[in-house]
Amino acid sequence: MNKLYRYTFLKFLLVLIFGCQTYISLSQTPYYYKINEENGLPSSEVYQIIQDDFGYIWIGCDAGLYRYDGIRFKSYSSKKQNSRSISGLKIDKDKNLWCQNFSGQIYRVTADSLTLVIDASNKISSYSQYAIDKEQHIWIANIKTIECYDFIGKKLASFSKLNHAKDTICWQEVEVNTQGKIYVTSQKNGIGVIYKSGSKYDISFLDSTTTVQQRVALDSYGNSLIALTEINIKREYIISLVVGESVIEKNRFLPFTKDGLIYKVYKDNLNRHWLCTSSGVVKLNKDFRLDEESKFFFNNDKISCIYQDKEGSLWISSLQNGIYVIPNYELSLFDEQSSNLSDHNITSLLKTAKNELLVGTYTGSIYKLNENNTFELFSQQKEIAYRTVKKMKEWGGGLYVAHGPLSFFGQKKETVFEVYNFRDFCWIGDSLFFVTSGMFGVFPKFHSIPSSYIDRRAIAFHTRGCRALTIDKKTNTIYFASIDGLFKYSNGKTSEIKLSGKSIFANKLIFLFDQLWVGSVNEGLFVLQKEKIWKHYNHENLLHGDGVKSFKIVGETVFVATEQGLTKINCKTQQSEFFDYSDGIVSKEINDIEYINETLILGTNKGLLKLPSQITKNTVYPNIEITSVFVNQLLIKKDDKLLNLNYNENNIDIDFNTACLRARGNFKYKYRLLGLDATWHYNSGINNHIQYASLPSGEFIFEIRAVNEDGLESLKTEQVKFIIKSPFWQRWWFYALMVLLGSGVVAILFMIRIRFITRRAELRNKVTASQLTALKSQMNPHFLFNTLNSLQDLILKHDIKNSNYYLNKFSLLMREILDMSGKDEVPLSREIKLLDTYLELEKLRFGDEFKFIIKVDDEIDVDHLLLPPMIIQPFIENALKHGLLHKKGNKNLFMEFKLMHDVLICEITDNGVGRKKSEEIKARNSKTHQSFATEATDKRMDLLNSFNDKHYSFEIIDLYEDGKPLGTKVIISIPV
Repeated sequence: MNKLYRYTFLKFLLVLIFGCQTYISLSQTPYYYKINEENGLPSSEVYQIIQDDFGYIWIGCDAGLYRYDGIRFKSYSSKKQNSRSISGLKIDKDKNLWCQNFSGQIYRVTADSLTLVIDASNKISSYSQYAIDKEQHIWIANIKTIECYDFIGKKLASFSKLNHAKDTICWQEVEVNTQGKIYVTSQKNGIGVIYKSGSKYDISFLDSTTTVQQRVALDSYGNSLIALTEINIKREYIISLVVGESVIEKNRFLPFTKDGLIYKVYKDNLNRHWLCTSSGVVKLNKDFRLDEESKFFFNNDKISCIYQDKEGSLWISSLQNGIYVIPNYELSLFDEQSSNLSDHNITSLLKTAKNELLVGTYTGSIYKLNENNTFELFSQQKEIAYRTVKKMKEWGGGLYVAHGPLSFFGQKKETVFEVYNFRDFCWIGDSLFFVTSGMFGVFPKFHSIPSSYIDRRAIAFHTRGCRALTIDKKTNTIYFASIDGLFKYSNGKTSEIKLSGKSIFANKLIFLFDQLWVGSVNEGLFVLQKEKIWKHYNHENLLHGDGVKSFKIVGETVFVATEQGLTKINCKTQQSEFFDYSDGIVSKEINDIEYINETLILGTNKGLLKLPSQITKNTVYPNIEITSVFVNQLLIKKDDKLLNLNYNENNIDIDFNTACLRARGNFKYKYRLLGLDATWHYNSGINNHIQYASLPSGEFIFEIRAVNEDGLESLKTEQVKFIIKSPFWQRWWFYALMVLLGSGVVAILFMIRIRFITRRAELRNKVTASQLTALKSQMNPHFLFNTLNSLQDLILKHDIKNSNYYLNKFSLLMREILDMSGKDEVPLSREIKLLDTYLELEKLRFGDEFKFIIKVDDEIDVDHLLLPPMIIQPFIENALKHGLLHKKGNKNLFMEFKLMHDVLICEITDNGVGRKKSEEIKARNSKTHQSFATEATDKRMDLLNSFNDKHYSFEIIDLYEDGKPLGTKVIISIPV
């Protein structure tokens, strides 16, 4: 190359570069998201990115080596590591990952850590380069020597070479192409090929031109290599292809900025060329040149590497800001950082009659998007308080914009009308129909209204808040959406349109091809013909989500924005596709949609989004692996094909993983446990753990697949098979033993039960006998004879009234005693009635000297409180017979019922002669036997205590005053 040619070439290159820089500064930025310290990456200084065969992304950075699955980062390190920074990521033919640190240590990833294979840190003075050939040899360029090792770190060869001046050649880099040829680069001798001569190795240099005699870096490029040469003096960079034994120069570059550097040239899966520099990344054409289609991104950031994964996303590593990920290169985002927009919240879009795109913002500004992807701001009156652009429409040769006030732009000059808060509007002739947050109405002959009267000339047809409207231009019928339903206005009349008798609430309306399209608030998208449903799209039919925020009809396709994302529906084939942030849709808040030049435009609250109408979906089937299996919280070998477990080893925990990178967590795991349930279940991609607790014995197969964001399932189903043995108590011999033991136990229990029933029957008989005894005590001859004698005496005295009264009392008492004797329990009220009757008859015998009182506490429910029948009467009989019978003068008996802690307390107090005096009287009468009633009551209480497991008791207390007997008190305790 002569000097004149070189001068002319450099001059042209400088013009091209500076011209490109001007273009670059205006080029749009594709949508990207960042991976850095804020979302888990421990370092923002990233050197290299590579993807393994499974799909994991491996990141070499200042903090070490990390694996990324789209959700989590996993660190890999070695205890022998003398430097944390990791680069030189390579994958051998057996899919092992290799890396090195800046000290010269080379590692292989083994299990969950790094295994040191070669430690050249004491042999080199600077960062060494290494390569792996097809024979599983590791080649290292150690400045003055080329060394070869096997995979266990054993040195196989070491050699150097002299140049023509007999000086040792300084080696820079070693690389292997896809055919297995080993290339090395040197400081002054250029590129050479290593070959084997007999048992030794030697180097043959390629065409030794000046283009490769400086600092040269080699990278894989299809079946060949790409060489990036840095000429230090000029700071010029040369891109060459190394094909076979030829070096073909492709292009030369000067740095894009002062003191700038070019780090790497990369070819992605779509044959696009990228240049990584210290001032960003630039896309080159197929000839490695800058042209009008070249695009420059991430200005002023040091881009160390660019890599395209299997799902099509571009991973761009930087030395300052971590990693940029571009999921869809064809999708561009315009916001304050990537364009001259002053507001990223885009609220309204309009494709004009001139095929231009107008953009309205939240702050009320209007822009036009130019062909060079810059935004031209419309001039607006500064004194006006503008608000959100709600609607833009062309009419009468100009643009009308509702953004607080209604504005008219003609010849780029704004005219402001003093009508406010329009949400939507349309024209019929010169009449302006509109909807606001308070009405649907019209300004008749709008342009004839004087500005000072314009706010008074509105005619309201509907005085409720409205959101949107549309017009059937054939019939001049206006449809409008209100907060209380969907309405139409025709020929001066307003009527509601209901579907199946229900009101419908809408956010957006479009009338097209004699059809009314209704984007509803929460019921999806309706298509109406003659006010009847023709089609209905919702979450059960093609549409993702039910809250329609906006939609755009493009031929037979409709794009619908809901609360979940963007759905593309082909109305002819009845098929749909869904797009969300995993496809580059930056926000679920899609405010408006427009279609222009075969490009879909989305106005979102995070910027303006341009994407082709044919959005590429993720067609990569996700891999799945089971990473660990725990049995009773103990880790077992995951490569075991069949697990034989004891009956108590039945708590199984299974961890698994996939690498759905584009989904960013928006994918699922599909799993089941055959032997327990054949139904497939689903887990969120965030949860990569399944637990089964207390599984029964049997044979089980755990199966799991990954399902990516577009519904593609893993081609391979991962499995874990295990058998849980039956416990000894589920064996046949144990069943037989249990049958024998059970039979014996049943027989014993049967005998015990029979004995219990017999004993209970005996007790019941004794209780019955005691009741008969009580009956006998109540019907003793003395009482009967005395009562009958008293009745006879009344009859002889011709006291007919008292005779009838007491005779009736006597018959009532006999009937009550006979009736109660056959019952186990009676109400307290009935017992008190019997006692009252009994004492009335006894009073007949004792005369007026005898008085009795029966008192019951108010808290006692006498009709529902139950007690054994005739349990109190014997004590009253004793009080009368042994206490009051021998008493001279007034004879008093006081009876009181109280309830204490679920125990009925009955206190019987008499003022008789007392037990001591009564015993003396009985002794004088030669009566030494115990009272028949008292003895019967003692036995009866013992039987009740045995039969009912309750504690019936009584206590007799002698009353004294100054040593003189005052009577007797009996306290009877009856559990209730």
